[in-house]
Amino acid sequence: KIVQLRIEEQAVEFKRMQNSGEIEVYGTQVRLQMPLNDRYSLGGITDMFPCAHNDPDTGESWMGIGDLKFSQTLDNVRYDSKYPWSAFDIMDKTQAFVYLLLLRNIDNPMNKEVLSTLPPKFLSLLETMVFEYLVFEHGSKMRHRSFVVRWNDDDQKELQETIRKVMAR
Repeated sequence: KIVQLRIEEQAVEFKRMQNSGEIEVYGTQVRLQMPLNDRYSLGGITDMFPCAHNDPDTGESWMGIGDLKFSQTLDNVRYDSKYPWSAFDIMDKTQAFVYLLLLRNIDNPMNKEVLSTLPPKFLSLLETMVFEYLVFEHGSKMRHRSFVVRWNDDDQKELQETIRKVMAR
């Protein structure tokens, strides 16, 4: 029960962030897709897309896809866990790279419905968009933090190779 209460407290914090303009969410549970070849496609359902984040602590702003996560602690450094938030540099970011690939390839017929809801200037901003893990703690510290993943050609090449191998299987 205490975990549920803490999660509900963090939901109130998320609403506060929205009301203050720190987080702007324009769509939720949006499906993005792209064809890979005649037989396969790649897709995912976003938590928040598009969304904008204006960080009051750093003054930075970014726009892109947001993914909400809850974690017992932001201090996890165990490389063998799924989300070692305190060791973000070594964390597996496949999810982020898949969504960034989908975002970079949004202008295709599979996303016709999504594209019809976006402002016309949107496509010109794709090069600067990011994937954001917005993580809320439900442990004793009750913090929240953003982890931003930007487009990286090397990581994207590795992802493309993984996709190629999966399709080959």
